[in-house]
Amino acid sequence: MEGTLGGLAFSVITAVVSKSYLPSFPYGHLIVLGILLGILALIGDLAESLLKRGCGVKDSGSSLSGFGGMLDLMDSLLFTAPIFYFYVEVLLKR
Repeated sequence: MEGTLGGLAFSVITAVVSKSYLPSFPYGHLIVLGILLGILALIGDLAESLLKRGCGVKDSGSSLSGFGGMLDLMDSLLFTAPIFYFYVEVLLKR
């Protein structure tokens, strides 16, 4: 539970700090994005773990020792990247 709340808090803090890289985003949008993407990153991690358990595999690769494979490094992007793209392209088009 602490890791989940800490990850969500870090996601919101990182989103707000990224204002210098995203100058057209209002702070309210950044906070919403931080919460939304933080939750979606967790869901992506859980979905990837569910796929691995369904296949009976502990690690999705062995090229990076100790990381569980390349899929474990990119699992949070499964849902966050498409939603961020949608958010920017559709909701912020003015």
